Amino acid sequence: MKFLLSDWCGLSWTDWQPFSNKEAFRQLPSTPGLYRIRAAGINELFYIGETGRDLRGRLGDLRRNTMKPEMPFNDPHTAAPRFGHGGMQNHISTLNAQ
Repeated sequence: MKFLLSDWCGLSWTDWQPFSNKEAFRQLPSTPGLYRIRAAGINELFYIGETGRDLRGRLGDLRRNTMKPEMPFNDPHTAAPRFGHGGMQNHISTLNAQ
């Protein structure tokens, strides 16, 4: 499960934060970067993404759409319906672009 560690691939990832933690999302940097998503209680990655715009905006959009009670078919992110499917509690970890 090395891919869940904070130093995975020799990089410095943030701590895992639940999608439901609004304060954690407010503190994300407004710089481009990488992010990874996993479900709570499951030792596997769901997704690794990169954004050329700011992490806060990108992940905020993703969070808002995956927290909706219905599957977000209109989300601009092609993987978003999978993240919200079945009411799973997802967690994120980010890496700032330098």
